[in-house]
Amino acid sequence: MTGPTRLRGLDGLRGLALIPVLVFHLWPEFLPGGLVGLPIFFALSGFVIARGLLGEVAKHRDVDLRGFFARRFRRLWPASTAVLALVTIVWLGLAWMTRSISIDVLASFFEVANWRFLLSGTTYGAHEGSPVAHFWSLGIEEQVYMFVPVVVWLLRRRPQLLAVTFALFIAGSFMVTLANAGNATVVYYSTLTRSAEFFIGALLAALVGSRSTALRRDFLGRAVGALGFAALGALVWLAFRSSLGTEAYYRGGLTALAVLAGVVIAAAIWSPAMFTTLSIRPLVWIGSISYGVYLIHWPIHIALRHTGIPSWFQPWLVLAISFSVAPISLRLFEEPIRVRRITVRRFAPWAIGLSVLVLVGSFYGTTVAAPASEIDFAAAQRRFEAGASKVVPAPPADPTAPKGSVKNPVSVAIFGDSTAVMLASSVGAGDTRIRDAGGWSRVWCPLGRGGLVRGDSGGGDNPNMPSMPAFEFCDWTTNWPDSVRAAGGVDVAAVLSGNWDAAGRRVPVLGDGYHTVGEGLYDDWLIGEISGAADALHDAGATHVAWLTLPPKIDRGANPRFERFTQLLEQVASTRPWMIIVDYAAHMADEPNNRQMRPDGSHLDEAGSAQLWRTWLTEVILRIGSGSVPAEGSG
Repeated sequence: MTGPTRLRGLDGLRGLALIPVLVFHLWPEFLPGGLVGLPIFFALSGFVIARGLLGEVAKHRDVDLRGFFARRFRRLWPASTAVLALVTIVWLGLAWMTRSISIDVLASFFEVANWRFLLSGTTYGAHEGSPVAHFWSLGIEEQVYMFVPVVVWLLRRRPQLLAVTFALFIAGSFMVTLANAGNATVVYYSTLTRSAEFFIGALLAALVGSRSTALRRDFLGRAVGALGFAALGALVWLAFRSSLGTEAYYRGGLTALAVLAGVVIAAAIWSPAMFTTLSIRPLVWIGSISYGVYLIHWPIHIALRHTGIPSWFQPWLVLAISFSVAPISLRLFEEPIRVRRITVRRFAPWAIGLSVLVLVGSFYGTTVAAPASEIDFAAAQRRFEAGASKVVPAPPADPTAPKGSVKNPVSVAIFGDSTAVMLASSVGAGDTRIRDAGGWSRVWCPLGRGGLVRGDSGGGDNPNMPSMPAFEFCDWTTNWPDSVRAAGGVDVAAVLSGNWDAAGRRVPVLGDGYHTVGEGLYDDWLIGEISGAADALHDAGATHVAWLTLPPKIDRGANPRFERFTQLLEQVASTRPWMIIVDYAAHMADEPNNRQMRPDGSHLDEAGSAQLWRTWLTEVILRIGSGSVPAEGSG
């Protein structure tokens, strides 16, 4: 771009793109499709970066790669690292830090947060408790910035090939998207799938090339303007009418959003009407501070959740703080570094200090225990797997000792999802009449095999949420019975599963639609899964299968899907005398310490697990294991 007036239109578009992102983060129910702002940012970034590089080629027949990376560093790194340092200090100082958040901070520092979230299998929106969850987009941006200038430099002698090259990159990225169609986690987070959005902007820059970017008041200008306003209208419509659950986005739709953004960018260049619209002062001002606002709004949002400030007021406070701090940061911190009023020599000690603080603080954070209000599922999962891997068949018990005594303990193995992982964290609570025989439980695993899962656990289908695959490793057909056999058989296989089966499920054998508990066709399929899992455990050597009912989330009231799931369990157990339904839901409904034992509203923490075993579950399992059934709290 050749003049400062050109930047006003692009700053306005940048400001316009930020607004739906902020509303989506703070009031998702009002603007469920606010994610459309990110493809606009990506396409705009690709255009601006490629346009600048092509300008260098046109002027010098070369690209100063060192200068480019230095400018990018001065523009982006200081503010992002300062935010990471502040997050590290606050979260450690207020004991909010968890191992998971510490790893998120490390990944964000090294600009690979998107890969961190992708490899963890976390769908977008499921990690919203992390104060750096928004760094995934910055990671993709930086990774693309490492690549585009090298491409332009390699083709600096033949710039006419750049348009074809960028088009091929778009096609390649789109093919990766199609290869992973429907996998929301991969398509949303992968640089390979999202880079098409940047290359669309870069392709536009290559097509514009050395053509005049003066506003056109002829037919072409009016035509481009009409297309631009139509594209902008489509983006606004999608912001209100689509959502994270719109499956088309994970089948090429995100790339299509960037195409619409490209049309708007072209209109901002040549259409007087679009240029005037995007040059409105408030939009230009928001665009000029958009980077700072984006960086700081999310950590503030997460921090305020830890306070007693009314939830309705928190989003407004986030906006007030973000739009107050960002201009100050731009003027006193970011801009002086960018234009070298603060020299590298002066900034170097601060850069080293911030880096050391982030690295040391986040590494230390991986060693601290989770705060009482949070549960470190990753650590609990590791402990469970480590314990289960060490299980071997028990030595022969004293045949003269009664079952359920110290000399002849009841062996119990735990199976299920994350609620089962936490239940297993204190098996028996030290009571030597119970022997921990491991089992197989995994975070995120539904009982029903295959297909997709959508919505919150136990919350039924939510079309505004992205779907995630029911991972193949969750398959109970081998994992569960193999664990029983590894223990040489068990007296009791305790199962706590079904939370994700009471979300939305799309199962291939049931067709293309989503279903949940309470629908006849789905219930019949789920009965088959429950029956198969129970039979597999019993056939592998579990004398009894004790299936725990699902307590509703705290403060959510009764859950009719969980109640229906209990009815399905009872139907299966009615023909299997060795299968006992343990009414965990009823027990927790009467438990005075329910809230303390399940600090996140769903899962027991370690202390809660120990209390449950000590005050109730140990005796229930002993009675089942010794054959004294029905036991108290079971049916």
